[in-house]
Amino acid sequence: PSSSSEATGLGSPLNQTATGSLPGATPGRLVRHTPIQALPRISTHATIRLRKDCIRVPSLDWNLAMQTSVESPQAQTQPSVDCCWLDSHVQLDDWLATLPAESPIALDTEFIRRDTWRAKLALIQLAVPGRVALIDPVAIPALDRLARALADRELILHSASEDLEVLEQNLGLRPQQLFDTQIAAQFLSTAPATSLKSLLEQRLGVELDKGESRSDWLKRPLSPAQLSYAVADVLHLLPLAEQLRRELEARGLLAAAREECARLLARSGRAETQPQQRYRRLDLLDAGQQRKLRRLLLRRDEIAQARDRPRGWILDNALAWAMVESLPSSASEVQSLARSRQVNCPRDLQPWLALLHADSHPLDAAFEAAP
Repeated sequence: PSSSSEATGLGSPLNQTATGSLPGATPGRLVRHTPIQALPRISTHATIRLRKDCIRVPSLDWNLAMQTSVESPQAQTQPSVDCCWLDSHVQLDDWLATLPAESPIALDTEFIRRDTWRAKLALIQLAVPGRVALIDPVAIPALDRLARALADRELILHSASEDLEVLEQNLGLRPQQLFDTQIAAQFLSTAPATSLKSLLEQRLGVELDKGESRSDWLKRPLSPAQLSYAVADVLHLLPLAEQLRRELEARGLLAAAREECARLLARSGRAETQPQQRYRRLDLLDAGQQRKLRRLLLRRDEIAQARDRPRGWILDNALAWAMVESLPSSASEVQSLARSRQVNCPRDLQPWLALLHADSHPLDAAFEAAP
């Protein structure tokens, strides 16, 4: 996702031409695509080739990648993976019609949320073995058919919470099955952070360039660097997920990881009325603290939506949590909490302090404590 967070031999350039269905192509004209030397690396062994309607990405061998050990990562090449740019309902329907039955689908999104309440969805990336689709929601604003196609499939994402929110807001999509590779990796690691970049390096020997994560994903055409980034962000999720799944099963942790993924889905579905349940470690707070946290977040969301501003501009998640934990009694104490966490602090703190210290409040209606 947009929120996250070197040269190798890329082969010889291809001098192929294509009709105008890829970004940068002009409808009705033949265009010569960027030589692959100008495109950034996707992985140690991957290259990009462009052909009619598709970007071709020689990738690592899926089966070998799934079994590769952490101590000696390896990446072997396999026949090219078709990556298609889809910017019409006809193209999208054709691609969805050929999805393998019951196959998990890797998914990622690129979106912009700089100064608005709702994230602006800019790109959806899907991957199944041998195929990647880059779906342009700017050109296809109504994606209800995509939402129906994905609703009952197992989706593989990394650090899925923001993607789930964006998909719910923009597609009305609430997936029924999720495998979050970050959650899976956390069950297998003592490290506090398990970024996609580090996991791919450690487990698949793939170096992921995250340089485009904060670029403008709404502009058209997308640059070759953005296309390469978008493909890479989703391409390796399937073999990574399968490797993590096998290791979890071998250590007897697969059921627990699946339960945590299910809890993330449940929290996502209740985020509008129970925003406190977005926090992973809500169990660290007692019911009274959870109730106060919900009050702050509900009021924050009301203000942010009314002003069409990001939630964090109104009240940062980390500051809301800190206020509930320490129950500051003055504005200076809240400001100190904000400084220590290096987050923004609201200018007028008295309404927030009054909300925090109230014995009860109308916003407490329908409160659901975490188990």
